[in-house]
Amino acid sequence: MNSREDMRYSGDRMKNKNLGINSLLNVIKATLSIIFPLITYPYAIRVLGTEGVGKVSYANSIVSYFALVAMLGMVTYGIREGAKVRNSTNKLQKLTNELFSINLLSTVVAYTGFIICLIFVPQFVAYRIVLLISSLTIIFQVIGFEWINIAFEDYLIITVRSIVSNIVCLFLLLILVRDREDYNIYAFISSLPIIINSIWNFFYIRKYVHPRFTVNLNLKTHLKPLTIIFFNTITALIYVNADITMLGWIKGDSVVGEYTIAVKVYTVIKNILVAIYAAVTPRLATMMSETAESQYKKLNTTIWCYLSLILIPAGFGLTAVSKDVMLLVGGEEIATTSFSLQILSISLIFAIYGGLITSVYNITQGREKENLMATTVSAIINCGLNLYMIPKYSLYGAAFTTLLSELFVFVFCTLRAPNKKRFFDVDEIKNSILYAVVGSILVLLTTKVVYMLVECSALLRLIIAVALSAVVYITYLIIFKNKYTIDIVRNIMVKIKKKY
Repeated sequence: MNSREDMRYSGDRMKNKNLGINSLLNVIKATLSIIFPLITYPYAIRVLGTEGVGKVSYANSIVSYFALVAMLGMVTYGIREGAKVRNSTNKLQKLTNELFSINLLSTVVAYTGFIICLIFVPQFVAYRIVLLISSLTIIFQVIGFEWINIAFEDYLIITVRSIVSNIVCLFLLLILVRDREDYNIYAFISSLPIIINSIWNFFYIRKYVHPRFTVNLNLKTHLKPLTIIFFNTITALIYVNADITMLGWIKGDSVVGEYTIAVKVYTVIKNILVAIYAAVTPRLATMMSETAESQYKKLNTTIWCYLSLILIPAGFGLTAVSKDVMLLVGGEEIATTSFSLQILSISLIFAIYGGLITSVYNITQGREKENLMATTVSAIINCGLNLYMIPKYSLYGAAFTTLLSELFVFVFCTLRAPNKKRFFDVDEIKNSILYAVVGSILVLLTTKVVYMLVECSALLRLIIAVALSAVVYITYLIIFKNKYTIDIVRNIMVKIKKKY
């Protein structure tokens, strides 16, 4: 990178924000989004019963489709474009006005469609009130502007806001939801985090911009990428959810229940790992806009290497402890289907690598069309294979088609990615993957030894296996001088010395 490039990038207002802290905050937010439902859901089931909670869940699922149309891929597109212009107040104001106006119009269209369905779809008649309450999220998300927070890497305020809104909702749930007829109140409380976050953020972002409606929408620039990202989201939802839907059609609710446990475990770990790399996307988008290619390459390579060192042993380690995980989450009957989680554990590796290519590299490079092609073909493959695999192999067939779908997206987008050596240090990434693969073998061996020698409860055995495997793996990385591990250890030692 030449000196002009250095000077231009050094002017970024975000240069002092620590990417490690950003990733940690994003992981905390993702973890809390898992923990709060685990607290509230059992209480809601106990008070409202399965019927009351089912009504709210049904309403939320219907509303989510209209909310998806209303947002029109706005968050992903806004993050990328906002990160590009965040150092120019005038450009950011113009972009915000245009995207806000487009979002407002798409929300009007989506909500009009929702009201029409509410009036004319017979299946919605019994759910009209709860659907209307849940639909508040469609209206309020238009003033949420979370893409501005992410573009400016405001992960602290995002996390704090999420904690506050969820705590408020938890207290309201305990105070207001007291009997089986309170499911409408529960629906409102379920929608409240989005409402609180949107109102809070509408005023918070005024430190950066003042959103205003404009008739100059600049559709020539925005409409095509927004539409591509929107349809990419739709196709991704199809190939992610098709296995459960088709499993229900072909094998019934009981098998779906067994498979859902494995999918939830897989999804929790996946969301936490996604949170790590999602925090890097705005910084990379800014670097691309300012032609800071060498810094882009360095950061891109670093996130690939760090995630490889975490992801591969996590995936293989999960295969080793899958039976105990399924036993603890779903009980003894569910534990017998742990092979589905083992398959999904391998799928996890390709899902995260696929996300690094699609959500980080392709999006920051403006290659969202490649993502749409990959997810469309993957959805077709997934649905087609499910028709053969599910009747023959039941939930294991569904898990395997998910693995193949994630593998296809990763391979397709990797092979079609141009200038790989220009934007990645391929040798450095291969080296980290080699470290991770060897370390994963040690993790598997350690877990095997624990399961052979330790006789105790499933929970204690799982804790011992995970803790001991982590110690063995980290020790191996330090002994063989993995530079990323050594850097972390060195930074920790420096902070300890400064403190004491």
